[in-house]
Amino acid sequence: EWRANALASAILMPLEMIRTNLKRFELGEKILVLNKKFAPKVYTRFCEMANYMGVSHQALSIRLTQLGLLEHNYLDNPFRQVNIFPGKEWDG
Repeated sequence: EWRANALASAILMPLEMIRTNLKRFELGEKILVLNKKFAPKVYTRFCEMANYMGVSHQALSIRLTQLGLLEHNYLDNPFRQVNIFPGKEWDG
């Protein structure tokens, strides 16, 4: 089953499409923090990107993580303790 999931995500969300859409939705080269409460602008753009691509938020966050384009994922629980990143802008 995991092989089928990996194949489907690679077909539906290839790396170049992901990179193009990160730029299109002004998310930069990669997402530092995905959190609805502490980085609402990034979260909104991420949701718009998922809707544009026709995939679920969960599927897109998993694929971004697999590709190393999402560092800290708080999609499942935005109230979980958030790491602080001094000098980093995470809600650009």
